[in-house]
This record gives sequence, structure tokens and C-alpha cells, in this order.
Amino acid sequence: MTTLQEQIVALVIAADVAGGRIFPHAAPNDTQTPFITYFRVSSVPETNLNGSVSLVNTRIQFDLYDKTYAGVVEAAKALDDAIAASNLKAVRQLSQDLFEPETREHRVSVDYSFWHNKE
Repeated sequence: MTTLQEQIVALVIAADVAGGRIFPHAAPNDTQTPFITYFRVSSVPETNLNGSVSLVNTRIQFDLYDKTYAGVVEAAKALDDAIAASNLKAVRQLSQDLFEPETREHRVSVDYSFWHNKE
């Protein structure tokens, strides 16, 4: 069975979002922009009074980086479009514009809530 994270990576690569450069947690040093990092914020199984059901709600945070603000906004839109066009069941939770002064890179941080079957 393919994990949610594996499905997300395959989607980003297939859609060529940020040149297909996507990494869990952190990018390797000297990674060319644009690129995406991601991590699981939370994963909560759906339950009812009869116990657990097969659905899980997983929140994933994506951080998109580029040297220009226009470039990072474009990459974030491409990620939104790729997720919307996929068969993943996702709801965008929030988006935030940031700047990394040490690397002089613009960053957009986007959180999605994904509903999926237990892995």
C-alpha cells in the first residue's frame, strides 16, 4: 500500500511543481530553488462509539522556497492546482508568506488536511 506521503511526492514530481524537488523535513544543502519541504503535523484516526473506522485525517505542512516572491507564489499555486486535480481528498487549511533572511529566500507555508484510508 502506498502511503499518503508517497502519493504526495509522486504527485509533485508528476506535476513538475517546483521542478519536482520535494523533500521530507529539510532540503539538502545547496538545493536549487524552487523546492518544497513537507512534514506531517498530525494524524488522527476517525473513531465512533463502535471503535476505529478506516479513515484518518492527516495534516501536512508544505514549505515552498524560491529566490523571488513571484516565483514562490507561482509554485504555491501550482501545488494547489496539482492537489485539486488529483484524487486526494484534501482541504487547504491556511497559507502564510514568510522570508528567510539567512538564505534570502521567500517561503510560502501551506497546510492541508487530507482524508485517507489507514496506512
